[in-house]
Order: sequence, then C-alpha cells, then structure tokens
Amino acid sequence: MFVAPDRRLISQAHLAEALEDELYALRAHLPQVESFRMDRATLLAGQAQWGEEEKPVQRELTRLTDDERASYDDLGDNRLARHLRLEQERIGFGRVEQALADLLA
Repeated sequence: MFVAPDRRLISQAHLAEALEDELYALRAHLPQVESFRMDRATLLAGQAQWGEEEKPVQRELTRLTDDERASYDDLGDNRLARHLRLEQERIGFGRVEQALADLLA
C-alpha cells in the first residue's frame, strides 16, 4: 500500500494502473517517449524475483510499442508463468545502470 498526498491509501494494483495511465497520457502528446525496462529481456533476467499477481488486470493499452505489447501479452496470456509479476524495485540495480549507460551512449 502507498499513501497519496491527500492521505488516501493506494493499493499497488491501483498505483500500477495510474502509472500505465500516465504513460498513456504522456504518449498522447509525446508519442516518441520510451519506457524504461519494460521489455522481455528484463522480465526474463528477473526470473529469480518473480512473484504472482493476486488479482491480475488485463485491459487494452493502445499506445504500447511492439516490444511492450509483446511483453504485456506474454504476461496477460500467462505464457511464462501463471499471474506473473515482477516488481520494478526488484530489478537489479546493475541492470538499471547498464540501461542508463546504453541510453546515454
């Protein structure tokens, strides 16, 4: 659970939905915006940290890139594991550092 600035409790599922909505809204104005670490390679590299989503939500996200769509479909269709979830904060910092270095190269 997270606490919003107005002191409301926000579940992790609602937070994820809000972040997806933010990316969706941002791409309405800046379609070239790229996500960070939302790819299959990151998902597979984090297998040791995989968890299970208690209440999976699947909805149509129309502003995903082809790679993001493929990863989203893999998750929604349970291709890799049932109700697979990988928390972003569990992704190894070394992978984040490498991704930043790749972006700046």
